[in-house]
Amino acid sequence: MRDKGDHRTIRLGILRQIPAELSPWHSHDEQGDIDFYMLAGNRKVHLAEPDIVIVRGNEILSIEIELSNQPKHILGVAFANWMASRGAYKGQVLNLDRRSLLIVVPRKANESGSRRVSGKPMQFDEVKNAIRAKLGFVLLDIIAPDETEAAISDWLRGKAVPRK
Repeated sequence: MRDKGDHRTIRLGILRQIPAELSPWHSHDEQGDIDFYMLAGNRKVHLAEPDIVIVRGNEILSIEIELSNQPKHILGVAFANWMASRGAYKGQVLNLDRRSLLIVVPRKANESGSRRVSGKPMQFDEVKNAIRAKLGFVLLDIIAPDETEAAISDWLRGKAVPRK
């Protein structure tokens, strides 16, 4: 499925930030889609279609761009990624044992645009803490698009604690 609008703009911006030698996989264009799935008996159960995946040895960084800032949506994206045990892209199969997840949300969605004090940043912190406590990602963060390059660099350096 092709993406459009803000989603496409953010995805292409992130891809420009990733060093070419990392050969990122990406969905939603002529390259094809990344499929994260689990096996139920001998059936493949599709769970997620990450926007960008970087593979380095046995480490996987999955990047999901989400335009919704609804906690139940963010939790669902994280849970679907966590439930998947395998990934596939262009005939290659991935083991997802050691994966990290970045959920990229537009700044307008994770900060208040009004002059009044917003509870949204605190809500995002609580959602991040809940995901970290319950799911086994090596690194998990919910970030704005302008924080993506630094977050990818942190992951490449093996920094498993999110930036403050």
